[in-house]
Amino acid sequence: MIESIIVCEHTTDDFKPINKKSIFFPNDFSVQILVKLSSVKKDSEILFHWYISSEPDEPIATYSIPLKTNLNTPRYAVGGLQIAHLLNQKEFNIFQKWFVLVEYEGVFHRVEFEIRPLNVGTNNNSYSPISRYSWSV
Repeated sequence: MIESIIVCEHTTDDFKPINKKSIFFPNDFSVQILVKLSSVKKDSEILFHWYISSEPDEPIATYSIPLKTNLNTPRYAVGGLQIAHLLNQKEFNIFQKWFVLVEYEGVFHRVEFEIRPLNVGTNNNSYSPISRYSWSV
């Protein structure tokens, strides 16, 4: 069963969200959907169906992550898109609202986010205050 779903820019190696948010910009690293599952009772899979709001009837992509049985500890799955790769495609406008249907054992959960263009030099506050997650050496 899905316990929680978090939209963030990145995740740590131990599945902690980095920079939780719902609005992303071209200078952000990625959009990641972090899913925490209570346990996995049988071998199964989790599906991430990615949609743009201008075409809500057909997913842009669907990703599947296989899960092995594990009854003792919580499990995590992360679906993500690198924003830099999206900027190179020309098939649709990435600067709009998106939603992801997370499917596990026939149950769907919807999460939403938005990708906005960077409007540098304007006073409309539509720029990312954090230009990537923190790197440490």
